[in-house]
Amino acid sequence: MLSWLIGRFDPPSPPQPPPFRSVWELTPSELHALDRHWHSRLKRFEWLATLETADEATKTDALENCVKIRTERDYIAQALAIALEAKDPNESSVKDKHV
Repeated sequence: MLSWLIGRFDPPSPPQPPPFRSVWELTPSELHALDRHWHSRLKRFEWLATLETADEATKTDALENCVKIRTERDYIAQALAIALEAKDPNESSVKDKHV
């Protein structure tokens, strides 16, 4: 019913890594970009799930997509934590440069 609305306001996709790379192989900046992308999609599906004019099938699909996106974002958060822990301590961060 509202699929045209979802597609019409679809935010641009982040640069995609080569298909052979898993989320565990991405750099922190790539992980942040991917998380921002999934966050915007999650907000759209949450809105759709609460839309009063949407039929039950649309709401159910939106809720299922929310669960999938939250799971994907959990994987991204785990990978980001591991990537930041593994970061070379000799590298100075942007914050360090301004202090």
